[in-house]
Amino acid sequence: MNATPTLSAGFLRITRDTLQARGLEVATLFAAAGLDPAALAQADARFPARQVDQLWQLAAQRSGDPAIGLAAYEHASPASLHIVGYSMLSSPSLRGALERLIRFHPTLGDAAVLSLCREGAGYRFSATPAAALGNPSRQFGDAGLAVLLA
Repeated sequence: MNATPTLSAGFLRITRDTLQARGLEVATLFAAAGLDPAALAQADARFPARQVDQLWQLAAQRSGDPAIGLAAYEHASPASLHIVGYSMLSSPSLRGALERLIRFHPTLGDAAVLSLCREGAGYRFSATPAAALGNPSRQFGDAGLAVLLA
């Protein structure tokens, strides 16, 4: 895992689209978080997770909506997650889809450690923030999980 966790352009495109749909001034928010929206045009671009977290915090403040991260599901699709999304779709079960997500998620970002553990008759899926990220905002976590569950 990188010393500075990053996220893919695909995740940040979802973020941009979510903020635009909520009527927020995306260019201003990106600038305030130190992010370059022009870099979203590069398919392999990576963005520092701390700055993406800051973007979500700013969006929550400007919108007055502390649950804004949950709205990210409206803009997520398998294509947003690239080959990982399609690999998950082709899985025969939810467990298989989550196993593929865990295996390939570093291509999307390394801001969290994902795990799936057997627990009784079922399984527990967890996403733990990378140590280098510290304690990310609720909005950042909400958006990440909303995208995965969309």
